[in-house]
Amino acid sequence: ILVLYSPYLILYRLEIFIWAVPRLVPSAVAISLVGLFLGPMFPIMMNQCGNFIPTHILSGAIGWIVSFGMVGTAAVPLLTGILADAKGVVSLQPLLVDRLSFESYRGLRFIAAD
Repeated sequence: ILVLYSPYLILYRLEIFIWAVPRLVPSAVAISLVGLFLGPMFPIMMNQCGNFIPTHILSGAIGWIVSFGMVGTAAVPLLTGILADAKGVVSLQPLLVDRLSFESYRGLRFIAAD
């Protein structure tokens, strides 16, 4: 579980760095590192499903998880575009920082419960 949630702390710090340092090259390097840390999240989460979901419903549950993930990949860019159109592009970085901090908090709370 720590492998799953510890990259969120790194991502949170990288997003704060991108927000605080408005330079092209350091921000581009930080964004590439964000992609590097976000890439393995979905496969790790799918692997961890076997630890939490009973085996007799595992394949169906993974199907539902993937389905909701696909709905999210369709809906989130639309909602982000609507937000950027209404409030401006500057509103997107605080949104990312907020989402990453929420996921970090949720993950660390889950780890502390074990």
